[in-house]
Amino acid sequence: MNVNDVFKKYDPKTQAQWRDWNGMEFLIAPMGHQGQKKEVLKTFTLKEAMELENEGPAAFKEVTADVAIGRIYELYSKVLVVDWRNVSDNDKELKFSSKKVLEWMMEHDDFANWIIKESVDVRDGLEKKVEELEKN
Repeated sequence: MNVNDVFKKYDPKTQAQWRDWNGMEFLIAPMGHQGQKKEVLKTFTLKEAMELENEGPAAFKEVTADVAIGRIYELYSKVLVVDWRNVSDNDKELKFSSKKVLEWMMEHDDFANWIIKESVDVRDGLEKKVEELEKN
């Protein structure tokens, strides 16, 4: 058996789902997906990553709250929102940008909270499907 067939490169878009935010659509990946874990290891020290999993933003004891939240939002903007459509500014369609997602998350708590909630909902829905398949 070919190893490449068994260990295919993970693509978060395969599990992501389109979700609507005020007429704009965002492709939201499930919270905790494989790509997110890899990005955590690239972004944070091992100690930070372990504390982050257990404590959330409180893991960053040495920094101000907005810096801690900013670091988490930077991660989430890269791994939870993988595409968008129907997003424009001054009637000009915007090309997808995780930097723009980060900017909006930092400026708008309701948008950031919505992304996190939707990502958890996507994950929970996928887990429910797996449980149902295992029962049958």
